[in-house]
Amino acid sequence: ELIVLGADFAVSEAAGADFSVIVVAAVNVYTGRRRILTAERRKGLDLGAQIELLVELCRRYRVDVGVVEKNGFQRWLLDELRRWPDVRERIHGYTTGREKNDPINGVLGLKLKLRANLWVVPSGDDESRRFARVWQAEMSAFGWTGGRLAGLGDHDDTVMATWFVELAIRYALDLLAAAPTEEIVTLEDLGIPRYRISPDLDAADRLGRIDGWDDPEFGGGWRSRDDD
Repeated sequence: ELIVLGADFAVSEAAGADFSVIVVAAVNVYTGRRRILTAERRKGLDLGAQIELLVELCRRYRVDVGVVEKNGFQRWLLDELRRWPDVRERIHGYTTGREKNDPINGVLGLKLKLRANLWVVPSGDDESRRFARVWQAEMSAFGWTGGRLAGLGDHDDTVMATWFVELAIRYALDLLAAAPTEEIVTLEDLGIPRYRISPDLDAADRLGRIDGWDDPEFGGGWRSRDDD
């Protein structure tokens, strides 16, 4: 499994502003199943608090790849993350543009994953059920209005954070596909120590006589280069 993150941050901490939403999910590389591990949907966080929340979730869940929007003030957020290099190297900025409207790779492409039952949203307790209802409501209300793609409800932050999760998955799979498929792995690489089977075999790595291996049938023993 890969652990991926998508985050849509609020520009303002005012009461009427958008929510800050961070979604962390595990994706099975072989089946494509996405499983939400945790989700934070908060309002009123200043920029510092949003960064602290992002850092805390990345470390707690050991996120492999995360994607955040880097339009506008989010560029500042990525710069601030340099104070946490272990997190910054895993978080990638994405400039939202025309691809957002693409029916396959854009936000509407989420519908394809949902219809294929590739998303699992937990609802086993009150907190997860509240998020699941908001997630479902925002997904249902997202569509075309005034010639552009947007949420038709009060907010669409959860939808955008989920789409950024999809972008993180795509980025992570591209990295895996580009990785070398063949490499030499030693026992030491796997944490398995070497053991001496027999002291006599140590001499097999040296040229010259091996004690006890001097049967006349084989020419009176092994010959070294110095014997010539």
